[in-house]
Amino acid sequence: MKKTVSIVLKTVLAASSVFLIACGGSSDNTDTAKAAVKIAIPDDATNGGRAIKLLESAGLIEVDPSALYTPELKDVTKYLYNIEIVPSAANTLTSTLDDYGAATINGTYAVPAGLVPSKDALITERQDESGSNPYVNIIVARSEDKDNETYKKIVEAYHTQTVAEFIIGNYNETFIPAFEYDEAKAESDADKTVEEVNAYKSSQEGKTVVTVGVCGANNDQWKAVQKVLDDENAGIYIKLQEYDAYTIPNEALNAGDIDLNAFQHKAYLNNEVETQGYKIETIGDTLIAPLSLYSKKVSSVDELKELVEAQSKDIARFAANKTITKYDRGVRWNSERLEVKGQQWKSAYLPVWLYSYQEKKGNESLLHYVAVNARTKETMGSVPIHMPKLFAMSAFVELLGVIAMMFTMSDDRYWPWLFLLSGFIYFWIVYSKYRNTGARHNYETETKTDVKNLREEDRFIRKRTRLDNSTMEGANNKKITGNVGFSFDSVKNMLK
Repeated sequence: MKKTVSIVLKTVLAASSVFLIACGGSSDNTDTAKAAVKIAIPDDATNGGRAIKLLESAGLIEVDPSALYTPELKDVTKYLYNIEIVPSAANTLTSTLDDYGAATINGTYAVPAGLVPSKDALITERQDESGSNPYVNIIVARSEDKDNETYKKIVEAYHTQTVAEFIIGNYNETFIPAFEYDEAKAESDADKTVEEVNAYKSSQEGKTVVTVGVCGANNDQWKAVQKVLDDENAGIYIKLQEYDAYTIPNEALNAGDIDLNAFQHKAYLNNEVETQGYKIETIGDTLIAPLSLYSKKVSSVDELKELVEAQSKDIARFAANKTITKYDRGVRWNSERLEVKGQQWKSAYLPVWLYSYQEKKGNESLLHYVAVNARTKETMGSVPIHMPKLFAMSAFVELLGVIAMMFTMSDDRYWPWLFLLSGFIYFWIVYSKYRNTGARHNYETETKTDVKNLREEDRFIRKRTRLDNSTMEGANNKKITGNVGFSFDSVKNMLK
């Protein structure tokens, strides 16, 4: 085109449509879009509910207060940003984090995968100010002993900076303290405290012995508690009684076989008391295995919100492109405004099973994903290929092709030469079928859109001739700002 146009795009994203008002647009009467940044959460009821509460605390959604700490997706009353919450198997979230805008991952999976909550998490689950988080681990005593002075001293010793530093350092943030402590000091002194506690030896001679029932392998923090008690000359010795099954410590405590137990969170205790009739109760919080929100696309919750807006604007911009085809040198949108009114679910195809496998070749590795639709049995993804075997099979097929050519060749027939392609065709079919690595959803062009009520005004500004470049200066109608396939740093830079 031989003219420059000035465009104003004003976008309002409602529950089912986006209304675009353009100056210098096209005469089509339409507009559109629905986009969503996918946020994965664990698919089990307990951790899924915790994840929903975490997203609420991040300011991304609103949840029905009556759901308390066990909300489901149906309890989400409002999506403050255009996100889609995707339940997924908890043990796959670290390996599939690249596939989502963000994911809520438990520390027991995140830390072994190299994620550090204090450095990598956008937001981390904590004990709330009311102390009512039911997923905080606790120290439990018989109801008749809840005011026991010896037990109170043990709780006080647990709630010290020394124990907090040991928990942070020893468990590498798989667990974090569920009581107040100096976080900066804990981070700087953790290694030193772990070394001191592990080297410390205590004796029960002349002390009051308190037996604490525990389960599992993560109980070393009690050595730090013992050191604190000894430093305070409390005259208390903690003896750990380990149990193999989670059903035993509460029964043993209720029967008087042990003095305290420390292996469960509040929700589990409440269920045990309700179903078994135990007369035991919480006397102090200990630690929590927190859920954290991670992302490889952004470094903060605010950036995640900006990414949602960027993708929504991309979809609206690309939806409008079909209405401005006569401007063959491009269009510049001078302003864009997005207002998210909500999100409406149309359908869900569940369940889908996702498998992953890390293939290692020397110093290089390739992560494979295979998705299986449990209803239709359809599969897609990438699976490991043993290349020597594939080459060998391709050579065998090629040999069969040569033999077939020899038996069918004659002076008046030339098509048997095609048998020489059999090995190459076999290789290409197998490799293409199982190495499906490049597939990705291009949200900016593949998201379903419905463009409505587009008004246009075409104002002539000036005529320019002898232009060498194929697009006008500042054309941005095909610009992608929310591409989650970009690198971490590039997304941050685009959103500044």
